[in-house]
Amino acid sequence: MRCAAPLPQGLAIQQATREDLELLKPFEERRSQETLSRWLSRGYILVLAKQTDGRVVAFHCISHEHPYPVLLRRAVPLRAAEVWLAETYLLPEWRGNGLYEHLKGAADRLAQARGFTRAVGTVQVQNLASRKANARIGSREIGRLWFFSTRWGRGCLVWRNAVDGRPGCLGVVTTHRSWMLSTR
Repeated sequence: MRCAAPLPQGLAIQQATREDLELLKPFEERRSQETLSRWLSRGYILVLAKQTDGRVVAFHCISHEHPYPVLLRRAVPLRAAEVWLAETYLLPEWRGNGLYEHLKGAADRLAQARGFTRAVGTVQVQNLASRKANARIGSREIGRLWFFSTRWGRGCLVWRNAVDGRPGCLGVVTTHRSWMLSTR
């Protein structure tokens, strides 16, 4: 993937190690250090954007498995050569400058080195900035997921574009996420 915008000055993109976990404390509200540590130990690819002083301003994580609940795993099963876009977060002051493209590009290169060829993930439908950023890097929306809870249990409704033809489960609508697919 080629990034249209240059990497913002004073930043470096690198793969995270266990030693970097302490630097991720500012993101504790978003994702706990315990979770990130578990993800690293399971072989997930975690990429960081660091300032020259070592401060982390963004991270992007992809995985070879679903890190989320069974319901989502059943609704959007991963195929053999696919990775899941587990989490991306940029501090607010670092959004809108092309940094996401650099994070995603670095993670994609690491995933390709491991033999993965496609990335699948979800984005909140109302998060227009994220949807636009994903479109700029070649991701396309392939369907919508609606999750619901009733007194009898939880479920989801999956609508998908006929192009991809992924299986899904049915239920009643409450909230929804856009389902994105990126092909490298």
